[in-house]
Amino acid sequence: MGRFQSLFGRPEFLRAFHGWMTLAWGALIPITIFTGLKGSIIWIALMSVWANFVGHFSSWQAARVEVKQDEQVDEALTTASDPTSRQPLTAQGT
Repeated sequence: MGRFQSLFGRPEFLRAFHGWMTLAWGALIPITIFTGLKGSIIWIALMSVWANFVGHFSSWQAARVEVKQDEQVDEALTTASDPTSRQPLTAQGT
């Protein structure tokens, strides 16, 4: 369980995973629609596919934000640890 947990704990992996799953579920939507079957079971299946698509898309978006936040934190830590790279603070509007 440790390898699985460490893999899914990385925002970069989650971004890629949810991005690919969004594309996979998105490809299944037209397949489900164009089968020509109008039964209620197919409708439920379509809604399940849609729910999976939307869920993975939103998770992918959240993982993208998390990656950006991690990059900003790393950049701030790098800047804080290297006092020669600091730029003087200036007042806004000047």
